[in-house]
Amino acid sequence: MTQFREPQLRRVLSNLRHGGHVLREELVKADPDAVAIDAPTVYEATGEPEPETTPFGYMFKNLRDFYPEAHLPIEPASTVVTGLKALGSAMFDQPNDAGEDSINPPIYTYWGQFVDHDLTANTDRDDDIGITDIPLQPLQPERVLHDLRNLREPQLNLDSVYGHGPGPHSHDAGQVPFTGDKFDIGSLAAITSTALPGADLPRINKVPQIGDGRNDENLIIAQLHLGFLKFHNAVVDWLASHGGDPIAGDGDFARAKQLVQWHYQWITVHDFLKTIAMPEVVDGLLDGTTQRIFDPAPGKTFMPLEFSVAAYRFGHSMVRAAYDWNANFGAPGGQPPPGGPRASFNLLFLFT
Repeated sequence: MTQFREPQLRRVLSNLRHGGHVLREELVKADPDAVAIDAPTVYEATGEPEPETTPFGYMFKNLRDFYPEAHLPIEPASTVVTGLKALGSAMFDQPNDAGEDSINPPIYTYWGQFVDHDLTANTDRDDDIGITDIPLQPLQPERVLHDLRNLREPQLNLDSVYGHGPGPHSHDAGQVPFTGDKFDIGSLAAITSTALPGADLPRINKVPQIGDGRNDENLIIAQLHLGFLKFHNAVVDWLASHGGDPIAGDGDFARAKQLVQWHYQWITVHDFLKTIAMPEVVDGLLDGTTQRIFDPAPGKTFMPLEFSVAAYRFGHSMVRAAYDWNANFGAPGGQPPPGGPRASFNLLFLFT
């Protein structure tokens, strides 16, 4: 059985929005008590103090060791930009035909977004910190590793949900609120002018008090985050029914968190990964029969730039024009009820 491990880096990013970023000088201020894990060797070489973040790195050594030959051509940069814009236009001009939607249920798109927010933050950059400069030219890998830092741990540890955990400041603005070992749950009635029934993320002045503000970007990701809060609370209740104490605030929290993490990790590997990738590839990585491309040494895990900035953007191509949320918006199979409204993509953002 794996020993429960508290995250080395715990951070509440309640004000971070989708596409937002934090500049380098703000990183150290964000959480002065955080403990950073080992970074790529660039910091060992320069002797500079380690920022209170986790590192990005390159999965493929050629990208780091062969600059600029292994990168986009520096000249003429305009040709690269023109080609990329043409590709984007060709994708954008495709008709929104529901019959062309991914065969995967839509929840996998947003489970993927949730996982992304749990693993990485800070890859949407201005031109002060990034992997390219303006005009579109690749930056030296050493500069990227030195300046671009991850605000999350590259682990499936749900720090985007748990934040700093329960404590004396749990109900301060900008913190994840707890009562005892359990998350506080908000109410839809608290943010509407009518007595609308239903649960919501905890909020102060409509601002979500959650570990990552990006999880309030759209209705589905907000509902998914709320589901994790309610699942944790249900686990605390289950532990209480088996001899635990959910009131003390210092007894069952770690165990409940561990069980929630294990369920999340199992679902992500055995359901999510095997749905979006070939199951036999996932099985081969798990049993060791498939060679790993990314296999960092123990304790040296980092978020690969090629994964977080490029490969993992596959989820955008799975977004569809209509969704089935509930009896009011959409219906089973994506078809609206007779005379009822269609659950358009734009409604994803109307309720957040």
